[in-house]
Amino acid sequence: MRPPCRLLYLLRMDSAKFTRSQQIRCECCSQSTPSYDIVNFGAMESGYRQLCSECFNMEVAKLDGLEGFEHTKFEPVGFPDCTREVHEFQFRIKLFGTGVALDAFELSDGQPAGYEFQIIDLLVLLGD
Repeated sequence: MRPPCRLLYLLRMDSAKFTRSQQIRCECCSQSTPSYDIVNFGAMESGYRQLCSECFNMEVAKLDGLEGFEHTKFEPVGFPDCTREVHEFQFRIKLFGTGVALDAFELSDGQPAGYEFQIIDLLVLLGD
């Protein structure tokens, strides 16, 4: 008899097990960043820069006059499905004009693939 299916629980993963992604250097902070966490930011007239999501969020916050915005980083986690196969999720936060998006996604060959989820909080900019 199969054990009952649990919808969700957190499993701490050994970071060495996560798929490695191509690294790109952020043109703002110079940190080496996984390619899936790079944003091409700019305009056709002035050109584009490759920014990590943290620098991108700081640029958007500055342009929108959002003082005190804090970029949060999440460690990758593993979630087993009903068959106990573990799905490893990375996280990415992006600030945009009306809110904040939190993406959770699996990697395959260093790129987002498989399960992907997104939560958009449109009220976050209204404050507490």
